[in-house]
Amino acid sequence: YELGWKATLYNQRLTFNGTLFLVDYEDFQAESFDGAQVRVTNAGDLRSYGSELELVFVPMANMIFGSSIGYVKAEYESFDNGQCTIEQVFTKYYIEDGAQFGSPGTQSVCKQDLAGEPLDNAPEWTVSSYVQYDFDVGEQMLGIVRLEHNFIDEFYLDQDLDENLANDEVNLVNFRLSLSNQSRDWDVSVWGRNILDEEYYSYGIDIPVMGGYAGFVAPQATYGITLRYFN
Repeated sequence: YELGWKATLYNQRLTFNGTLFLVDYEDFQAESFDGAQVRVTNAGDLRSYGSELELVFVPMANMIFGSSIGYVKAEYESFDNGQCTIEQVFTKYYIEDGAQFGSPGTQSVCKQDLAGEPLDNAPEWTVSSYVQYDFDVGEQMLGIVRLEHNFIDEFYLDQDLDENLANDEVNLVNFRLSLSNQSRDWDVSVWGRNILDEEYYSYGIDIPVMGGYAGFVAPQATYGITLRYFN
């Protein structure tokens, strides 16, 4: 179910769009990695609801501000055969089942009930904003300054909701300063990404057969210069 609107105000200088939504999934298919292959599991029922808002404002002819805000609450309503954490797998195999040999990652039949728990890779809050200012440099040149901010709420990277695979909230700030001719045949830009040098993971999974984890660290503060010519 979705309810949305689009609005343009103040002589088209302000645009405000938004949606409210509610989604009920039956027989939701969840994916997990067991260290050797990706498994698809019938997770039962999942409910997701929230809102997305978008605002674009032009306070003056050469400046524009934009922001989008998203809120998503995604939880399993039933999921009694969810993936276990590495700690749960070892506890089930060696302590509860009393195994002495073998590999818990491949031989354990550990499952956990994730009903009422959040979906992985689904942060509740996301906010993306930018401000851009264009200005003349003499009679032949055009300058553009752009500043961006992205907020991503904390979320889990894998289905088992292991705290070792939880991403904390991050604030990513990027900037760009560009110079071009008025016809925009070329431009040169000086830019920086993640200038606050936030540390977080872009991807992470359990590897039960190895009793550990794997992940990719997102790029830290990065700076550069880009030259472009349009023929």
